[in-house]
Amino acid sequence: MAKKSIELNLPDKLYQTVKKYADYQHISVADYVMQLLNTEFGVAAPATFEERQFGQRKLLGRMIDEQLGLVLLDGINYRYQLEGTTKVDPQAKYRVVKIEGNQVYLALDANQK
Repeated sequence: MAKKSIELNLPDKLYQTVKKYADYQHISVADYVMQLLNTEFGVAAPATFEERQFGQRKLLGRMIDEQLGLVLLDGINYRYQLEGTTKVDPQAKYRVVKIEGNQVYLALDANQK
């Protein structure tokens, strides 16, 4: 699906409010605005609790327990699968790219590659 970009100018107070909610979810302001639009228009809305809570969430490698094969998200351990790498770097940032049941798929954050 082709993507289009738009410029969105927000008053500072509204931007700070949106940023606060985006930061709470550990996602970018743009991703948060996309979530709002998807919810409003019913386009590609996440179907599961995990997708709504953790989709595109960013986390530090130290939250991944390589020995147990688990990642901690909001106090809940999920099994994980790394995409594009086989070893966890505790200092790197990862992004949740997909969730199926109790399996979380992680990729290095774009700024880490």
